[in-house]
Amino acid sequence: MYLVTGGGGYLGSHLAKTLIERGERVRIFDVYRGPNVPAKAKFVKGDMLNPGDVARAMEGVEVVMHLAFIQSLSKRPLREKYLVNVRGTENFLKEALRRKVRRFVHTSTIEVYGTRPPFPCYEDAPKDNPTGWYGRHKWECERLCMKYRRRGLAVTMLRMPAICGPGHYNHGPFMDLMDRIIEHKPIAVAGNGRTYGNMTHYRDVIAGYLLASESEAAVGEAFNIASREPATHLEILSAMIDQVGSRSFVFHVPRRAAKTMIYVTNFLGMTSVPDHQIDYAFYHNHYAIDKARELLGFEPEHTVLDSAREQIESYRANREAVRARNRSY
Repeated sequence: MYLVTGGGGYLGSHLAKTLIERGERVRIFDVYRGPNVPAKAKFVKGDMLNPGDVARAMEGVEVVMHLAFIQSLSKRPLREKYLVNVRGTENFLKEALRRKVRRFVHTSTIEVYGTRPPFPCYEDAPKDNPTGWYGRHKWECERLCMKYRRRGLAVTMLRMPAICGPGHYNHGPFMDLMDRIIEHKPIAVAGNGRTYGNMTHYRDVIAGYLLASESEAAVGEAFNIASREPATHLEILSAMIDQVGSRSFVFHVPRRAAKTMIYVTNFLGMTSVPDHQIDYAFYHNHYAIDKARELLGFEPEHTVLDSAREQIESYRANREAVRARNRSY
């Protein structure tokens, strides 16, 4: 029995469907039964802050895929986000240890490295300045994972950049960018556009989860799960423009002026890029997957540009529903 926490969400529902297609028994734990919950999955509605709900969800479970987390641009109060993310994760870790599950795979993020990581960025890179509250919560949860590893829990942590695919998660600034492309509006890029960025395809991420749940070499380790190579911001924008046949054109803004422009347009309500994420537009982000290749046999099938094309195509097909969800998130 596999338990997918947060399995009613974007990535969790894709992971649950893949497990079912492999013939696995799957249980989903979430706060509500969304439209993407697979019909063949058993569903447990619950609150991860309630130990009784967590214990009920964990009955008979052998592998936990822990994805439940309040996402980075949620409008909920910070204290509530901390309680759900950190204390809720510890409730699952505690119950998993008590029940001696075979594997606990924790969903982390490249945001533990901050917005100015080394290039390329390996798993042992500094984590003293994670990106915003989301990066801090994820890093605190990783430390909890290692605490329970020392107590005997077989835990693995996966760190992903932006995950692209059908049912895109709630990142308003990225939606704003795709809206401008779909509506044939001009797109600004900082400097010469040759800053590297990284995105990853949801199918490659799911492959990473499956490998992490099966490999003994994964126990007690953290892995970057990303595309093979990065792509420049200009290449990513061009791929999305071409994918939807947009008449948008890219214009270049000097780096210093570009940063000022983001702060001004944020102030005027024209954009919504959080201050702590602005530097992603100005510093290289490439997350090396050598460790995942060596220990897990991970080999992504999709490039960053594949992911970008998939993202804008799937967003265009479901734009109104995704936007409506984002407004209330």
